[in-house]
Amino acid sequence: MKRSGKRPLPPHVLEAVEAKAAARRLDERAFFWAEVRAAEAGVGGARSHGRCLPDALEDVFPELLQPRDEDGPAGDDGGLNAMRRLAEAYDDVPVTVDDPLAATGSADPVTPLPAGPEGVAALAASLRRVASNNAATDELAENVRERCRFMSLTPVQRHAVPLALAGRDVIASAATGSGKTAAYLIPALATMLADDEDDTAGNEDEDEALQALQTLRQDEAGEAEAEAGDASSSAGGYGRRRKGGAATPELDDLGDIFDDLLDDDDDGAEAGGFASDGDASGSLEDRLDALNPPGESTPARPRCVVLVPTRELAHQVTLQARRLCFATGLKVATLHGGQSVKPQLEQLAQGPDVVVATPGRLLTCAKDEPYLDMSRVRTLVVDEADQMLDMGFEPQVREILIGGCGTPPPRSPVRSRPVTRSKENDGRQSLLFSATFPPNVQALAARLVMAPGLGSGWYGNVVSDSSQSPTPAKVAVGKIGGAAASNITQRLLLSDHPRERKMESLIAVLRSRPLERRTLVFVAAKTDAKWVRAGLQLAAEADERAARRSANASDSDTAVAGSAPDPTLFSADELHGDCTQGARTRALDAFSTGAVRVLVATDVASRGLDLPDVGHVVNFDLPTDSRDFDAYVHRIGRTARAGKGGTSTSFYVPGFGGRGNGPIWRAMMETMTETGQAIPEWFAGLPDANGPPPGGRGYMRVGRGR
Repeated sequence: MKRSGKRPLPPHVLEAVEAKAAARRLDERAFFWAEVRAAEAGVGGARSHGRCLPDALEDVFPELLQPRDEDGPAGDDGGLNAMRRLAEAYDDVPVTVDDPLAATGSADPVTPLPAGPEGVAALAASLRRVASNNAATDELAENVRERCRFMSLTPVQRHAVPLALAGRDVIASAATGSGKTAAYLIPALATMLADDEDDTAGNEDEDEALQALQTLRQDEAGEAEAEAGDASSSAGGYGRRRKGGAATPELDDLGDIFDDLLDDDDDGAEAGGFASDGDASGSLEDRLDALNPPGESTPARPRCVVLVPTRELAHQVTLQARRLCFATGLKVATLHGGQSVKPQLEQLAQGPDVVVATPGRLLTCAKDEPYLDMSRVRTLVVDEADQMLDMGFEPQVREILIGGCGTPPPRSPVRSRPVTRSKENDGRQSLLFSATFPPNVQALAARLVMAPGLGSGWYGNVVSDSSQSPTPAKVAVGKIGGAAASNITQRLLLSDHPRERKMESLIAVLRSRPLERRTLVFVAAKTDAKWVRAGLQLAAEADERAARRSANASDSDTAVAGSAPDPTLFSADELHGDCTQGARTRALDAFSTGAVRVLVATDVASRGLDLPDVGHVVNFDLPTDSRDFDAYVHRIGRTARAGKGGTSTSFYVPGFGGRGNGPIWRAMMETMTETGQAIPEWFAGLPDANGPPPGGRGYMRVGRGR
């Protein structure tokens, strides 16, 4: 175990840490197979505790059960206003489509879906053509039209969905909040339902054998349960279940194996239950293998995998997938770090069809452990692809895409025969979506989804020259380098670089918008998030004291009606990388429900999160490097979602070097000009327009502090 910048751990500490990690792996392995047995038998396991159950309508569509409100969640006539706003907001946005296969005559051209209600009807018809005579397909169409209440399709949906249904690999760029998640989930689910239809026609014998095996296991479980005497007693949480609990023979057998593996009295065992180095048969890998049932593989063999950069986005995409999968029989699982893997193993034990995962946890479950089999993946989606490839996840994403964890190779872009739908995977489809795609990331993404056999790499799909083979279809809604929404009012305020000065400006800005219910404040670092939140808490306490003095004032002449400060104006929480998963969830819930009005966050909250009704975004710290300007686009995209309007306020510090924002002056000017924003005279006249001074040494405004 290496610790950057620190001395190595003492040998006895390192040994204890490794022993604890090994014990945890053994426990998780036993837990997983116990859950698999419980899922097969239908007795015990997660479902006996109310987890991993099929979704009920109120779980995924609570708005359908709420009273109708003109602009509320249910909207007029079921949320029609919000859906119309979302569609109309992007009607005039230019769309660029590049389909190399159609351009070279290698495939038939793909017609985009029409706008308006006709587009939704055409989408439903397309789904039924992909999987005809399929009741599950009718449910998917019902989810789109009636339950999710699609009134019209956004540009990215109208162009990307037909391309994906035609089997193309797709790279799509569109503004945040423009419906990208549905644009890749709908065709992926339709493909799976078509596979189910064809598999059902040719596998009746296998289904009968599987049903007979399940019946046999249920009978055995029932007998064991009757012998146990008390079938309704609690299993006592995660991990190996106590004897006499909700019994299945497999759970007890695996528990006995696990007891033996950790028994300190085993011959040759050392502290912690591990065999000596000289006993190869007692190595950790042998002990792990002993927990795997002979001849059996994991039931988690998804056909669609969605890669996302953050755990919050993973939960958001999972919810959208569950909504679209409702009543179709398709199951969804989530994998991400930051918390125990056991609740996620419960989901994998149910045999999910869709897995939404962060790259690290996916590799752990598919490569390091036998929990996930990637061999049946038909659709691989990379959401927020530029972030995944350009900001730290490139090695993991590359390993997944080139087959390092068993991912099928890309399909050949020019097929000599019709696509076959069988249990033998004929290759995967790759879909990459994001709000921004810088040119260097576009080139890298294109190389990773090339056809096999045309370059280097595991599958011969990594080429140095993109002209060597047809590239994926590209859909760009708005500016391809960055898609800032035009329905956001962007304001710039001249600021000094000390954060104390910025704090004064922030308080003034918040006071100027007393009716704003949700404001998202972006800062550069985790320490800044904590500092700003603490400053807002001090301001809130001062306002609370002032409100009490106003309420207690006995002289009406000194207490002007309506002049008392609002103590909730500066109620705030924080969201950044140092927050635990529980703290993140609590902060997002408090902000979403209105329990706090301000969320101070780093860029962890700038990508993919669908925070409801954020009317105002404040850039406390703007990017100081031109290469990071895309972060500005993602940040302001947290407001004006679903076609609504929004406002962003940014504190601009002139100059180059330190915390000066001079490097992004040109990109900021272009973005504000293209979206029709009012450009302040002071901003247009800054020396930043001329670039950094000769010699590379920049100027900074005078001031002290951070």
